[in-house]
Amino acid sequence: EPVPRQGRRVRSSEPISLLLRNTNRLITPSGRSKASFLWDQTQLNNAIMVGVVETWLTEQHADAEVCIPGFTIFRSDRHGRDGGGVALYLREDMTGDIIAQFDNGTCEMIMIMVHQINTVVAVCYRPPNTRYSQLEEMVKMLDSTLSKLPSPTPNLCWMGDFNLPAPA
Repeated sequence: EPVPRQGRRVRSSEPISLLLRNTNRLITPSGRSKASFLWDQTQLNNAIMVGVVETWLTEQHADAEVCIPGFTIFRSDRHGRDGGGVALYLREDMTGDIIAQFDNGTCEMIMIMVHQINTVVAVCYRPPNTRYSQLEEMVKMLDSTLSKLPSPTPNLCWMGDFNLPAPA
């Protein structure tokens, strides 16, 4: 479990932020968790949430291994192969519900409805060189899920690592 480090005190008047990190493993091969780094980032940036891609987590990893004090974690792990995986850390004074998860063996996504800010947060990962059709499956699920939500339509925060090719 990460131990909070002494840092500056965040004042409620400071702007809040949403963070996105590609961790390339939340737990290193030696077993060290990167959660304390993420906690530091939440404190420095007054973050209410952190989207994480390439978690590399599996069902063998407990939430307690990657917890951030004061945050709730929502995960969508990759199944059947190494790498990938997405997560969303949500500050504990916010409440959220998973409204959709997606894993087609290549791309992953988790969608959380964050009630206090009436916002759907989708965290996605698309590996490099993924076929367009595999990405399209994820986008169709995102669209389908959003179209089924009741009015008024919530805000959308769609974040992730899409590994799109650079324009020519």
